[in-house]
Amino acid sequence: MWIYVGIVLSLFLGLLILLKRQKERSDYLLMIWMFFLSFHQLLFFLTFNETLYQFPHLLGIQFSFPVFHGVLLFLYANEITGLKTRSFKQLWPHFIAPIVINSLAIPFFILSGNEKVYIFKNDGIGFEWFMIIQLSIILISGGTYTFLTLRRIRKSRNQIENLFSDTYHKQLRWLEYVAYGMIGIWILVFLFDDWVIFSGVVLLVLFIGLFGINQTPAFIPGIALIKEEHIQQPTEQNRYSKSGLTNIKSQEIKDQLNSIMEEKRLYRQSDLTLDQLAKKLAIHPNYLSQVINELEGKNFYHYINDLRVNAFIEEVGKDHNQNYTLLAIAFECGFNSKSTFNKYFKKVTGQTPSQYFKS
Repeated sequence: MWIYVGIVLSLFLGLLILLKRQKERSDYLLMIWMFFLSFHQLLFFLTFNETLYQFPHLLGIQFSFPVFHGVLLFLYANEITGLKTRSFKQLWPHFIAPIVINSLAIPFFILSGNEKVYIFKNDGIGFEWFMIIQLSIILISGGTYTFLTLRRIRKSRNQIENLFSDTYHKQLRWLEYVAYGMIGIWILVFLFDDWVIFSGVVLLVLFIGLFGINQTPAFIPGIALIKEEHIQQPTEQNRYSKSGLTNIKSQEIKDQLNSIMEEKRLYRQSDLTLDQLAKKLAIHPNYLSQVINELEGKNFYHYINDLRVNAFIEEVGKDHNQNYTLLAIAFECGFNSKSTFNKYFKKVTGQTPSQYFKS
């Protein structure tokens, strides 16, 4: 019964994405993964209840399937964080592992149907060597792609803090948890039988259904990505040595930035982005990012939210705001979620807002 849930839910999630009106490239990848998961679980179930033995030449087609899950997760993470894989040259190396597994399985594939059924019924007798190599490839590939996925997610967080003043919906925590769930699956593969493994898969699918279907890309189309050398720590001055921005020009941009923030209070715009601010100043986003990192000593996210915290503290002290809640004032200053406000305020002051104003 449990495996039915996984099959149906994966298929349902895939259809749900298929019927989605405005689909991103990341949606297509997630849809492919869901359909593939459904098919993989179906083959497992049909093999377990021996229905597939009636079609023996279908036995073994799933040998390389476990490897694809790590690959698809990684490609999806790349896509949703803005790192596109566009060419065949970039794509094909990801499928070396399944090619190797299927190549090693050729001696099995050329057997007669009765021989294949006999091997499956007797726990892979005669192909123990293949099962060991297959398991090794699955674990190495799965672990590697899960690690690469986690690294990509964490790297994207550094990038979005240089692009957005609000990162609440762009942290991809749910995808990070999916990656950790995949690690759990690989552990199950090593320690338990197929029923336990696919029970873990069902739980993973349930989690994806709850949190992943309505996700928007971490990088919105139209927002310029900052070059790698412009997202390093501000103390690494040599990173900017080839940017073409002189000290005098940097100071001019900083003065313009401080002026526009003081006069127009753009930080009060909760969805303010680096790209939007750069357009207001009529400069390239890369130059603005460099100035904020070097001369302000912080990234765009911290620069804007520091201004919001300072504005909040100032506004709370004004008489005409005494009838408003702290959260209402925080929203007026540019924050758009309670958790982000509380977390960032404590980061700056070392206290929660209520503690700060009671002391």
